[in-house]
Amino acid sequence: MSWNREEVTLLLEEYQKWPNLYKVKSANYKNRNLRRQALDAVVQALRSLKPNVTAQDVQAKFQALKQNASKERRKCLESQRSGAGSDDITEPSLWYHNLIGYVFDNSEERGAFDSLESEDVQEQDITLIEQADDEDALAEEVLSAAVSPSGPLEHISTPSHSRSSSRVSMTSAPKKRKRKEEDTDVMGEVKSTLQHISQRLGQTREKSSNQIFGEYVASKLDRITDSEIRDEVEAEIVNVLNTALRRCRK
Repeated sequence: MSWNREEVTLLLEEYQKWPNLYKVKSANYKNRNLRRQALDAVVQALRSLKPNVTAQDVQAKFQALKQNASKERRKCLESQRSGAGSDDITEPSLWYHNLIGYVFDNSEERGAFDSLESEDVQEQDITLIEQADDEDALAEEVLSAAVSPSGPLEHISTPSHSRSSSRVSMTSAPKKRKRKEEDTDVMGEVKSTLQHISQRLGQTREKSSNQIFGEYVASKLDRITDSEIRDEVEAEIVNVLNTALRRCRK
């Protein structure tokens, strides 16, 4: 769905009236019922210009506008921090930069989408969290092996224990050889365990076909230099994904 400047202006003005749609610190930000009511109010206001607009259209467009403004704002801030001269500082180029400035007031800019955003974004966040949890579990597996009575590191002594053992076993050469053999076996087990864990970590970090395709789409979006056209494309992508998700849930 294409949006003209007048429609985008009205969208941003109406959104500003409802802080619980975009301000994380708003008292009603996590109240889904109130957020739904606020979104419906924005939709009704926009229908004076776009009679067929839906809540999904409004959300998709606002998120696309917000993402582009966030990217530009980040570039401007980075150019200021770099110590560049006044002639080299990046200035905002989006025509709606000032209109959407309320989103970033009080340093509340964030990367996550609104909680009313479609489940495809939520599922992506969950996947990333689960992947991080898997890696933490693997790290815990290494630590558990080091402290567990039945783990492969059970025979490795602390430095003080090692010194004590050496004094006791000085008169017993066979015991020393046996201990060396045990240590060699233990180190072999440790090496094998670490290799196994390393392989599992590599598997969890391997990119899926969806992630690769997502990077491909992102690279194409980066080549669209016209911000309004890019906004429309991003909104269309979100609409297509939401439609597919609804069909899957039927």
